[in-house]
Amino acid sequence: MLLFWSRLPSPQYLRRALTAEQFSQIMGYEASTIKTSSNETSCFYQGAEHAGGQFMILTETASGPGADAMLNHRGSSPPPESGLIGGTYRQGSIIFSVSIRSTDPAKLQALVEEVKRNLK
Repeated sequence: MLLFWSRLPSPQYLRRALTAEQFSQIMGYEASTIKTSSNETSCFYQGAEHAGGQFMILTETASGPGADAMLNHRGSSPPPESGLIGGTYRQGSIIFSVSIRSTDPAKLQALVEEVKRNLK
């Protein structure tokens, strides 16, 4: 499946949706944004050792069957052997993904809810 942007969000828009401070508070450890890896479409967070995660806006103009396909396609969540949990989610016309290095689905859900709240 090819994903494309009709318009790219600004880096400030992306970082407001899930700040490093919000990520840290939910995850329970200090994390920072990896500025060299983050860009207009994705934001990476790093904690101590191998702790961290990723947030990415896939599209801001999702609608119809194409939106459903993006949410349900193979690869919309990390493979079980990766050590990550995550998935692809929707808030209005915005489809985004969140993944974290964790085994705690409650932390993942809290991150998703924070992103949804900030994208309204």
